[in-house]
Amino acid sequence: MVGIAACGRSTGIERTADRFLTYLVAEDYAAATGLCDARLAQNMTPERLKQSWALLRRVVGEFKRETRIHTEMAGADRVVVITCEFERRKMDLRVTFNDQGKITHLVFVSAGKKPSAKPAKPEAQPPRPEKKDGRQAIASQRAVVAS
Repeated sequence: MVGIAACGRSTGIERTADRFLTYLVAEDYAAATGLCDARLAQNMTPERLKQSWALLRRVVGEFKRETRIHTEMAGADRVVVITCEFERRKMDLRVTFNDQGKITHLVFVSAGKKPSAKPAKPEAQPPRPEKKDGRQAIASQRAVVAS
């Protein structure tokens, strides 16, 4: 295992979160997604996890070590927070678990910050009237394709 949960008093979900991070650092994305519940595993395939991990490392540098692990409650959810030191900054890996000990959500945030609530979907905008030259219609079509 990567760190702290392997060598101290830790809960089962802390050990699972640590194992997830160990798999991530080792680039064993299939094993990492195997710790997730069915819904998350369906959305976060090993390939998507690989892409996300590569993007994170481009921004914060290579993983160096864990510096802290603890569990907190977020409403009814149990969340394990692993503070990770990367080359350029510290990040918290926040891992949410269900009652069966499977990962249902995870996110990296700047160390010490809680993730913001998911923004509500913007309400649909009424279509703008088409201009005579058709530029407005093309812009509206692009907006729909990008959604």
